[in-house]
Amino acid sequence: MQFEKSKLQWVEYDLLKDHPVIDAKTYLRHGGASENKFFSLNLSNQVGDSPDSVKMNRDLIKNDIQA
Repeated sequence: MQFEKSKLQWVEYDLLKDHPVIDAKTYLRHGGASENKFFSLNLSNQVGDSPDSVKMNRDLIKNDIQA
């Protein structure tokens, strides 16, 4: 199932829905701060993206997980 909050989009899996302790998500590339070829939710510092954009992207996911 696909979900969206703010600009972040992710997929959750029915296989794990009966396990409330497990919160497994696969985040899609939409909703992040990265631009150009890194558009948009790049999480890697190893590919030449702006470190500030990567930090913002990681913070978006961190805030979503903690919510």
